[in-house]
Amino acid sequence: MSGIKRFGRLIRLGSEEEEEEDEKDKDKQVIDYNEWFGTSEFSGFEESCSPIQYARIIFHDMEIFLKHQGWTLDKVIRYKRSDTIRVSANRGSFTKDGVEHYYYGNGHLFYTKNEDRIIVNQQISAWGSSIEIFNEDVDVPEDIWKDFKEYHTTSGVLKRAKFDMNYRFITPRGRTWDDIIMSQAKKDIFRTNVTNVINYNDVLNDADIKTCRGIILCGPPGVGKTLTCDALVSEVDETVIYVINETMQERGDVAKVFNFARKLAPTLVIFEDIDTLGTEQRSMSGGSPLLSEFLNSLDGIEENSGVVTIASTNHADFLDWALLRPGRFEIRVDYVFPDQNKREDLFKMFLEGKTVLDDINIKGLARECTEHMTGAHIKEVVTHAGLIAGDESDMQDLVIRQKHLDEAMTRTRITQESFSKERGHISGPVESGQWN
Repeated sequence: MSGIKRFGRLIRLGSEEEEEEDEKDKDKQVIDYNEWFGTSEFSGFEESCSPIQYARIIFHDMEIFLKHQGWTLDKVIRYKRSDTIRVSANRGSFTKDGVEHYYYGNGHLFYTKNEDRIIVNQQISAWGSSIEIFNEDVDVPEDIWKDFKEYHTTSGVLKRAKFDMNYRFITPRGRTWDDIIMSQAKKDIFRTNVTNVINYNDVLNDADIKTCRGIILCGPPGVGKTLTCDALVSEVDETVIYVINETMQERGDVAKVFNFARKLAPTLVIFEDIDTLGTEQRSMSGGSPLLSEFLNSLDGIEENSGVVTIASTNHADFLDWALLRPGRFEIRVDYVFPDQNKREDLFKMFLEGKTVLDDINIKGLARECTEHMTGAHIKEVVTHAGLIAGDESDMQDLVIRQKHLDEAMTRTRITQESFSKERGHISGPVESGQWN
């Protein structure tokens, strides 16, 4: 086949190779391509696409892009390579926001627009997916790809989507600020530095106000860091990239996240448990390539305009100091163990609709909590009480009463205190009165 650009290098096969293939008269793909273009002289541009889920998105967006550009899909063929017979192309789909999006996973797509013709070859595989574009003009395939990449980041399915770096779409849990017991001053921090920066990105850019922000959430497990992220994800109507440990294993992974974030901006990037991603103090870890990528990606050569980065950690004292400065993470928000008043508020919130609150000793329950019991523990007390109520009544009466809560409190405290004693040390946030 002539004119395939592979991995950035244009290959043009000579006439002897073409004649040899024609003599075989068995390669239906070569014959179809030659007949489609009316010549054996054509060129192609190839790009690799991985992982598979990203290839699916690319293939879907390419089909929609070409349709918007006025190209008409004339036919789709798949070739069985053992004997090059023509077979039906594979049609796949993925779900975003409850809607099915379809794509050709393995197929050669033959397009026409006026007198012009192209072929798009899409191949998806666990061993490597790719997309090729062919045309008689050597420059056309690459020009189409460049225009497509612009469309892909401004109008494709990833724009204003919520997804992780396995390119799986995330369905927000629907948690809002009403589900969090938090001071108004702390909520103001998130509105000012996250929601407004994302939603009014153009306004701030026009006023020459920097729209790259970094906020780190510090505190022990169960005190509301993940709830805060959930509320922000629900509140933001722009792109959200959610990053977990399993997708950040190799050199270049962090840079890839921020490269996507910049292209899809305004973007909210959330790193859960950043202390597990190679960001420990260099004196402790000896230095991590991922730490260098974090430092360069957060405040390097490329401007992160419109990118807001949220990171959470259970061990703020482990983080390298170079991360914790303006230009990287400007703001630290500490989450402390709830005091008596907050514990009362949490019990009221979690018990709403499950009992008659006037019959429950909320203050007494709050006092029964140990010093290191969190909002997650209090929610567990209420959940466990509901299960006890159901068990007691053979699931006929799920109304929670004081005796159920007392029993659930005893059980929860046994578990919580056992874990606390086992660890001996609980890493907690620095006390700060500014945003409490």
